[in-house]
Amino acid sequence: MTLGDAPLTLVDDLSSLAALAAALAAEAARADALAAARGALVSSALAREVEAAVADAAGLNARARFAVGAGGAPHRYAADEQLFEALDAVDDFGDRVGRAAAAAAARATAALGPANKTRVAGLLAEVAADALLDDLQDKAAAARVTALGALQLDRDVRALRGALAAAFAPGDARPDAALNAAVREGLGVASHAATLLGLEDPKEAADVVSKFVMPEDLPPILALRWGDASP
Repeated sequence: MTLGDAPLTLVDDLSSLAALAAALAAEAARADALAAARGALVSSALAREVEAAVADAAGLNARARFAVGAGGAPHRYAADEQLFEALDAVDDFGDRVGRAAAAAAARATAALGPANKTRVAGLLAEVAADALLDDLQDKAAAARVTALGALQLDRDVRALRGALAAAFAPGDARPDAALNAAVREGLGVASHAATLLGLEDPKEAADVVSKFVMPEDLPPILALRWGDASP
């Protein structure tokens, strides 16, 4: 090699290094894309199971129906004092969604890394919130939400939050901040709906507007309790 060849050799080496860096970046991007796709597939399959579990658990179990007897409140979100107390004593909503969340988390763990698990937990929280609100809307068409029913909705949202966060936490560890935030974010709409329906005066609803519930979302939510009288 002559001195005159050295710059050419150096350029060749730099080009090779740049090509290697580009290849590594492409491989990393491809791996990220595959991980995201795998997460989407897993979350889609699990979403259907969680959605079904929430809708099923939101019914009144046999013990609650027996406790209130015939002629009691027609559903958990139209709860009167008797049903609200009965649900506090015998409701199994939290246990049932907890089992569904644990099964979903076990399947996700087998297929996903920690970051994707947190993402899936947030997605499943969104699915659970949608399922809960769909069920609420169906029930409210038969009998409007009551003040105690709104408190029961808040109970159910809290049960979902605890079940999903606990299920997706690694081993027996407590859920970390990122996992808690993802689940809380996913349940944001349902949580704010419970707050709105629990207001003493629907005119206070403007104070609850947030990124989860915009002004145009207020009338259909408030109508679940106050009907056409909502502002």
